[in-house]
Amino acid sequence: MSTTADGAQPPGARLLPLDGVRGLAVLIVVIHNSAWIAGESVHFLLKLAGAIAATGWIGVQLFFVLSGFLITGILLDTRGKPEYFHSFYIRRVLRIFPLYYAVIALTIVVAPLLAWSPAWADAIRHSHRWAYWVYVQNWVTTSPGIDALSHTWSLAVEEQFYLVWPLVVWLVGRRSLTTLCLVAMMCTPLIRLALRLSGMDQNTAYAFTFARWDALAAGALVALLVRDDAGRMLLARWRGPSAALAGIGVVALVAVEHGFHSFDLYVQVIGQSLIAILSASLIAFAVEDGPQAPKRLQSFLSTDGLRTLGKYSYAMYLFHQPIQQLLTPVLGDWVRGADTPWRLARLALYLSLVLFLTFVAALVSWRIIEKPCLDLKDRIAPRAS
Repeated sequence: MSTTADGAQPPGARLLPLDGVRGLAVLIVVIHNSAWIAGESVHFLLKLAGAIAATGWIGVQLFFVLSGFLITGILLDTRGKPEYFHSFYIRRVLRIFPLYYAVIALTIVVAPLLAWSPAWADAIRHSHRWAYWVYVQNWVTTSPGIDALSHTWSLAVEEQFYLVWPLVVWLVGRRSLTTLCLVAMMCTPLIRLALRLSGMDQNTAYAFTFARWDALAAGALVALLVRDDAGRMLLARWRGPSAALAGIGVVALVAVEHGFHSFDLYVQVIGQSLIAILSASLIAFAVEDGPQAPKRLQSFLSTDGLRTLGKYSYAMYLFHQPIQQLLTPVLGDWVRGADTPWRLARLALYLSLVLFLTFVAALVSWRIIEKPCLDLKDRIAPRAS
């Protein structure tokens, strides 16, 4: 990673590791959402692989924290400019909508006409398809859903965040915004606990917008702190101890719960916040450009492989679930047809295939959908700053 004459990284280089954070997050999520195909086993290796894969929900939490950091940073840097709202919303629409609605249309409109499974096509027709078109599928989690789009609940949370957060940043001063982030981080576990104790479906406490405030707020808090000297000093002092305490908490939960499954009560209530803190600490370390910057970590996150995955992470996230849903009826019995260690080997081959096809789909979509739309951003909605 190059540096300036005084040893500091140039602004663009400082953000290179964030592409690696994206790549790491999407890799974790794809494995998490695909590894269940191996099924149950009494053998140690498969049980261990299943337990590790089951923790992959942390990739979504990492995405949320990263989104809170990046979006808040954009808004803080452009607040007060004449094109603040117009620029932000148009650029978000060009980045998100074209590919999202292409995938939604293919899944909801085209796929039922071509599906070889009448039951699968019928399930789509009887689901709440309207929710996917308006980004509220995370509000109807207990209703019939579409398996190939089950992962899009997180995109709904982010879209709702994009809708309201620019107004909050515009209206609230930086100090009050910092307080708001801290309050949100402290209150969100209580919201998740209240949702669980109220008898609601456990998926509601997992996917509902209010249940994810802590992750978005954690990222936003880092974005606030890195933008002034006092905040950077505070962040430098506490990011290490915060990460260490959160890591100890995660280890304790794993020991108590015998795993780190997303729907376990204590993991859901407390564990999500611990992962948000760890993710925020990772981002704080990733963008550090002073003499205390963790060069090895930043170099790892800046590797070509992770940054390439990060570049295509949005498309990979959208495509991986439909692809693995298509592969499951074809390869599911084959993966489960052997016992350990051969089942583990077949699972590894299956995951490699899902990742390969997902990456190819992302490359194609980048060429024909994403890049043409992204090229319009600076032409019709240049940044306000």
